[in-house]
Parts: sequence; C-alpha cells; structure tokens
Amino acid sequence: SDLVEFHFYDTYANVPEHILDAAADYGTKMHSLLEAYDNGEINLEHLQLSQIDPNLKEGVKQYAELKKKYMIYPKSQEVIIDYHERFAGRYDKLDGQNILWDVKTTSKKYEDKWACQLGYYYLALGVEKDVGYVIWIPKTQKAKVIMIQPWDKQKCLEGLENYEKRFTE
Repeated sequence: SDLVEFHFYDTYANVPEHILDAAADYGTKMHSLLEAYDNGEINLEHLQLSQIDPNLKEGVKQYAELKKKYMIYPKSQEVIIDYHERFAGRYDKLDGQNILWDVKTTSKKYEDKWACQLGYYYLALGVEKDVGYVIWIPKTQKAKVIMIQPWDKQKCLEGLENYEKRFTE
C-alpha cells in the first residue's frame, strides 16, 4: 500500500478523513463477504436474510453474477506476498492461470493506480502478465469487471528504486 501510495499520493488528498475511514470499513467488509462467498461459507439466500448493510448484500449479489459471467474461480485468495523483502502486499484473488483479480469498492475508477498495484503484485509473484482484472463494486453503480494492463517489470523496478531512495538519501 505504501508503495502504491508513493506513486499516487494525491488520489484522496481532498477527501475528509471520516469519509476515507467509512470507505475503508465498507471495503473490508465487502472483501470478507466475497471471500466467504467464494469459500462456500455463505450463499445468496443466507445473505438476503441477514441484517447486514443492503449495499453489501447488493454488492455480493452483483459479484455472484460477475463470477458466473466471467468464470472467476480463484485458486487462492487474500495471500500476503513480498518481493525479496523490499515490499509486501496482499492480493485478493489469483486464478488457475495466475491472473490476478482485485476487488475495489471505490466510488470512482482509478485505473492507473490499479495498474500500478497489479504490476507490483505480479512482480512479487515472479509472474509476468500483461493483463489483470479489477472487480469494481461501487455502492451507487452497477458492478463490473475492468481489464487492466499492469505496470511491467521494468516500470515496477524503477518505481521501487525511486521509493527506496526516500530512505537512503
């Protein structure tokens, strides 16, 4: 996160702290529900009967539709990875073809920032891919899958060197 924020430090510059906190809380809850759904721990019927936020219910429902349409079958989820102990991160979903699927609940699309994040995840995985996907689930719009071209290895390594210079100069 710090590494991506280094490159996109002004993304949320004018957003009040309480709004950011609420958005982070919502995103964390959505990630947990989607992981539980993928693991078969909850189903849509159970979810509809629960007392959770209706926006979360709708988000999981829309995710289920996208999962079926795009055949999203993660082989692993919520895994912490690192690149030679120089940075670490946690990806959301990795499928059988080593394609990353990242869940976002932001109100706006930040495709450049997402490309950076996916690039660093691929670097840490030791996998070179020219595509990744964001499963974008905003509260006020219909969820969609967005194809992202991640930063390539060279761009990530240059960015990492610039980031690390802050600590050595």
